[in-house]
This record gives sequence, C-alpha cells and structure tokens, in this order.
Amino acid sequence: MLKFDKILCKPFGSGGKRGNFRVRRPVCLVLAVLVAALPLLSACGGDSGGESAGGAALDLPMLYEMMAEVDANLPEMKRVDDTDKNAELNFSALCDYEYDGVQAYVHGFAKDGSAAEIALVQLKDSTDEALLMSSLKKHVEKRKATMEEYSPEQVAMVENYVLTRRDGVVALIISPGCGVVEKAFKEYQVKEE
Repeated sequence: MLKFDKILCKPFGSGGKRGNFRVRRPVCLVLAVLVAALPLLSACGGDSGGESAGGAALDLPMLYEMMAEVDANLPEMKRVDDTDKNAELNFSALCDYEYDGVQAYVHGFAKDGSAAEIALVQLKDSTDEALLMSSLKKHVEKRKATMEEYSPEQVAMVENYVLTRRDGVVALIISPGCGVVEKAFKEYQVKEE
C-alpha cells in the first residue's frame, strides 16, 4: 500500500529526514487551480432565494396575485412583502417568527378590516416550517379573538382557515373561498429557468 508521504511529498534537503517535506509540483499546480476556481464555484451556488425545492424560480408575488384572483368574494386587499421599506415590521404584524429566517414573503389583508388574509412565506431553512406554522396558528387565534369582539360574523371565516405548505412555501389562507384559494396554491406551476 502506498503511503501518503510517498505519493505527495519527498524528503527536503540532504539526509532525507522524514520531518521535512516538500510538496511536489503537480500537486501544487492542482491545488493552485482549485484555489483559483473556488470563487467561480461558489458563485454558482449563490443564494437560494426565490427557488423551490426543485431549484426552479418561485415568484411569490405572482403566486399571491393568482391566489387572490380566484376568490371572487375576497374584499379589496392591501399587500405588503419583503421588498417594502418596513418589511420586518410588517412581517411582525403577521407572526412572531424571527424575520432573520425569512427568505421572502407576501402578506395581503383586507383593507376594510375584515378577517380575510393571504400570506405566503418562504424560509431560508425549510426545516423551520413547523416553527413558522406554529407562529401563524397563534396569529389566527389572535385574529379570531379580535373578530369575536369587533366582527362576530367574521369568526366562522377565521375558524375555517387553511395553513399548508408546498415547495418550501408556507401559506396561510383566511378567505370566504378558502378551498379555491388553496387549490390555486397547490396547482401553481413553478417557472423553470
């Protein structure tokens, strides 16, 4: 069996002491090429933002618009997202999940103060989806309590909320037509680049 020092190194200087080694030129050249190529290789990996589990581009604003359009009974919505000036503050109104873990989000809520909401959140680490979903459930409970006090006719809509996930995106749907909105979310075709 070949030994590491016989393959990569040879004794340095006269006397052949085993403690002094010099790396052979071919190995140095290979290492130099790898080091030089490292910035190019790391640029290929880049930020995984806006990508689904399959690697295709995921357009949250487009998905949100498509979901909102399918419910004819949805009131006029105000939309905020991760590109807004106050994105972190706006996100904190949705849930108490740490914003540092959010890759992208879109949140629409009824301008008239009714219960309707659609939120899409993509996390940097999809293993945290359960934490996010738990935080969104707390939001729904707060929303329900608010509606019980101010708009009791809206409570049923909140109670029938949908919380689901797909391709690394978590969706919260509180809408008169939760079923059709959820179907649009699940059937959305991810764009291939």
